[in-house]
Amino acid sequence: MSNGLHLQPDKKKIQGSTYSQGVLTLQKAGKFTVHIKEYLDLLSQKSKLDLTRSRTLADSTVEKEWAHINKQLSRFDTIKWVWTTVNNSQKPDTGQNLFVKEGIGFAGKTFDFPKVLEGGGFCYVEAFFSGESATGIRANGLLVQAIGTPRILRVEWTDRNCKPIKDTKVAYGSHLLLHIYTEGLYGQEIMLGLSDANRQDTRLKMAGDDFFEVEVKSYPVQPFEENSHGISGLLGKPDKPTQAGTNIQKAIVEVAVDFSWMMSPAKGGSFVNDMHITADVIQKNTRAALSVSGDGNRLRVSTKDSKRMDYDQDTTNKPVVVGEIDTVAKLPKKPIDFTFGVFLDGTLNNMYNTELRQLAEGKKPLNTTGLAMSQPEASKIYKPLEKKDNSYENDLSNPAILFKNYSKDPQNKIFKVYTEGIGTNSSPAMQEATNANPNPVRNTSLTKEDYKKDDKMLGPAFGMASAGIMNRVKKSIEDVVSIIKEQDIDEDHCVGTITFDVFGFSRGAAAARHFVHLVTHGPYLPKKGMIYPLEDLQNNNLPFSYNGKLMPKYGPLGQLLTEAELMDEVLTKVNVRFVGIYDTVPHHGLFQWNDIKDLGLDNVNRADYVVHMVAADEHRANFSLVDISTVAKVSPESKKKGGIELMYPGVHCDVGGAYEEGRIDNPLRIDAATSEEALVPLRNELMQQGWFKDSELTIILNPLLKLSSGVNRYRLEGKRKLSNQYSYIPLHHMAEFCTKKQMPISEAGISDDYKFYNNFIDDIPDIKYKNVAFLEDMKIKLWDYTFGNSKPVTFGSFPKEVSFLRNHYLHWNSTYGEEGIEVGVQTNYPRKEDGKRQRKVR
Repeated sequence: MSNGLHLQPDKKKIQGSTYSQGVLTLQKAGKFTVHIKEYLDLLSQKSKLDLTRSRTLADSTVEKEWAHINKQLSRFDTIKWVWTTVNNSQKPDTGQNLFVKEGIGFAGKTFDFPKVLEGGGFCYVEAFFSGESATGIRANGLLVQAIGTPRILRVEWTDRNCKPIKDTKVAYGSHLLLHIYTEGLYGQEIMLGLSDANRQDTRLKMAGDDFFEVEVKSYPVQPFEENSHGISGLLGKPDKPTQAGTNIQKAIVEVAVDFSWMMSPAKGGSFVNDMHITADVIQKNTRAALSVSGDGNRLRVSTKDSKRMDYDQDTTNKPVVVGEIDTVAKLPKKPIDFTFGVFLDGTLNNMYNTELRQLAEGKKPLNTTGLAMSQPEASKIYKPLEKKDNSYENDLSNPAILFKNYSKDPQNKIFKVYTEGIGTNSSPAMQEATNANPNPVRNTSLTKEDYKKDDKMLGPAFGMASAGIMNRVKKSIEDVVSIIKEQDIDEDHCVGTITFDVFGFSRGAAAARHFVHLVTHGPYLPKKGMIYPLEDLQNNNLPFSYNGKLMPKYGPLGQLLTEAELMDEVLTKVNVRFVGIYDTVPHHGLFQWNDIKDLGLDNVNRADYVVHMVAADEHRANFSLVDISTVAKVSPESKKKGGIELMYPGVHCDVGGAYEEGRIDNPLRIDAATSEEALVPLRNELMQQGWFKDSELTIILNPLLKLSSGVNRYRLEGKRKLSNQYSYIPLHHMAEFCTKKQMPISEAGISDDYKFYNNFIDDIPDIKYKNVAFLEDMKIKLWDYTFGNSKPVTFGSFPKEVSFLRNHYLHWNSTYGEEGIEVGVQTNYPRKEDGKRQRKVR
């Protein structure tokens, strides 16, 4: 591993750049300089010693120290460097780049960020000593990107052998490649639309859509592109890292000149013999139109004196393998419409595990799902799985309760799918496919083998692997398709419109948004993967039979429906009617700065209506919020597309549910200090804000550190008994949104099963408010804010009520780990900005 070396950019030499959390952002591609902090420190020490060395004896301590520093500095003469591209936002490759010379000088080390990656590409640089290896993490290196100015340089039409089409009329039915040469757009998606210049306001549909989404990448330069206008540069070859090749920034789209484009609605349905096809390009994330000019942006299509560019001609020289858009006329099928409620639970939330534990404890869980055993059987299964802070110990989350009250109606093709939370593994098994049961679905109940332990690391910590966000969404989609296939749709019918209502909490909210991103995705080209030869949108392995084909729209949903021969290019549609989510916290992978793009979280704006209920008091560093700022703010009473984001008092699970009624809230280390006096101001502040009473906060001296100095010997601990009934309010209000948007949710069932009831709060001597009356009043206040025009319910607006709410219902979940444990690896440590606890919002 690298011997603790750390890089820092020379911002004096890089005008307009920003540096944050290990990422250097340049305004444009070009040269930048970095220094090694340890090298600069040694130079500084040596400079100070030089001033006194001439006045000391040769064998003095100063002389020996000077010699020691020189010896250390000499190691930097052969320092090695990693300078590499970062693919798919994965951990950077740490192999040495042989194009960078060893060593570093007084002026630092200068690198040249390639312009071909300007827009969204990342490079990684790190220094390490000879004989050691690089770490590949930002603590030691730098991720570098360049923004640039997005624009279209030119476009060019070629056949599939990449031979330019010059002054040639092509025939209908031809398959061509459109090369879009870009600047400042690497890694971004652009939207391509085609129109006929001879017909005003005529859009030529591709795969049924007016616009086609495609990602800008870098491709090896083809012979016809040499000495042509474009942004190109040298990049290392993926298969030969010690060699470089010239790459060019562009997007490539296969265009099938569809026979249906001959029909002109403007001319009463008559046929058009000649077309001049031009391209329009939109930058997806800004929705800004990008100017496309030049003679290359005009393709002549004609029924006369034209040449057909066949799809099946030899394509050995094409830059990427692209696929066919089917244009063969087919007999119309009868569409069958479906409605699905999709519910994705939060991290370490699992409805099946909760209900098993409740039964094992002798409780009577309401309206159980898949629980088919006696109490003794449940106790036997639960006993070895019983453990603090796992999914078995939680109560049901709000999405799980909503799932139970979403009305299934198979006769009208209304179904629902529940997917267990990230980091958990218990769920009903999928039936085996047999001749008698060719379209299996999940069992309706769980066996003892179906109850499993939670993941220890990748699922809960990083939202990845088999119990991660992408896998859970994949499973949801597979369950949707298995239910559709079970309906035995004959060859005269196809899937029509699938209407989705999608719900989630925490990482399940991120999963819900990723679900929307996938099922509304346009057609795309499968990518050559880092793990598999061919990968889909989620980096899953694709059969190589998809090589050279355009993937269906709607992501994995479209792929599975197409494979089952149930999808029709025209009749099959997806409509996301509603998204109801609580406190979106993706925390996906080792680095979180790319979560929004990697998971497509902003594409939740494709839904008809979005409700996002957010925890106003959450401030843990690992629980950064991704808001819905890309969604237009629209009243729930409006018929317009958009949504609403609501700030509710409380922390994560106070809003999303899953806390148990009457359990002790016991944050052991709210903060720590070297002295008792240093914790008194925070203790007073928490009491003043209503979180704790005097008897509920204790400053405790760690007996093991009693005689130690300079360490955090004292900790502030809280302890109080809380009710979970406040979380029913965001549950009730989400159910009301569902009713307003005409979803099959039993709002009355939720109100009856999860109504406020008398509890331990009523027995507290001289209590100011009774439980039911207080919560009914709080529900009205939050209703006025949610559905009316009132301001948010805050400590500033309702100090007495919010103080009571905090002390008896809202949890304190931000705590430090034990003394000596690095804060960065702790789960629940607070995020502070300028000394104040504050949540990061992205």
